[in-house]
Amino acid sequence: MKKPGKALTVVGIFIGIVVIFLVGWVTSNYSHTYKKIEIPNGSLADSKYKCTRTERYDNPPEFDRALSLINQRGTEYIRKNNITANLTNLTPCVVVKYTDVKNTIGAEGYFIFGDKEANANYLPVYVDNSYKETDDLITALLLKHEITHAYQFIRALNGENDLSCMDKEAEAFLSQSLFISQLNDEELRSLIYRIDNEPNLHPQLQLVSSFNQVSDYATNQCGSDKNCFLDVYIKKIRDMVYANPFYQKQCS
Repeated sequence: MKKPGKALTVVGIFIGIVVIFLVGWVTSNYSHTYKKIEIPNGSLADSKYKCTRTERYDNPPEFDRALSLINQRGTEYIRKNNITANLTNLTPCVVVKYTDVKNTIGAEGYFIFGDKEANANYLPVYVDNSYKETDDLITALLLKHEITHAYQFIRALNGENDLSCMDKEAEAFLSQSLFISQLNDEELRSLIYRIDNEPNLHPQLQLVSSFNQVSDYATNQCGSDKNCFLDVYIKKIRDMVYANPFYQKQCS
């Protein structure tokens, strides 16, 4: 298990590459040797199908807090780094519902691409009942993943999404990495302290720990070369998804 100082340094690497992520996010898809994977929640302003609501649905308060956290950290990072972007806020169109996800399909949450009720202004996300007991940061980590799938769904409605099922998952994990990089120091310290000290890690904390390990690997491979780091990091996350039996079954 990493010491907090080292782990925070590793998380800091995410911050160092966020500008690279955002260049691909705001201006175009990031092209690499496999397929186009962009960092989601970019602009849909000129798209035929998009979230046009300005007020949120009546979600449970814990989900509203988590959605607010996602929006606040992203907005703060963009403002702090003077990034000009016409970004699309999906949260007014997101409806989050508790259900028995884990015992039904073995997941923490899901967004159904074939949901007949779903449309650009109604994006249902289902979260396992166990999240009634988690804090806002853990819930936000999960919601960031599922909202990425909602964004992919809208891109598909607009004929813009050519990613495979596996690459959709890889993109969602990369989106979570971006969110982690936007957290403030106190939130990062909280994550790292729990990773270092809790004997039974929550699945979202296990995921953060895995991101750190991938970041360590990419750093060892690339040193300070950020483009190399990004290539290695994306490939490693993608390889993890493709090697995961759960996603192999889900995407078969």
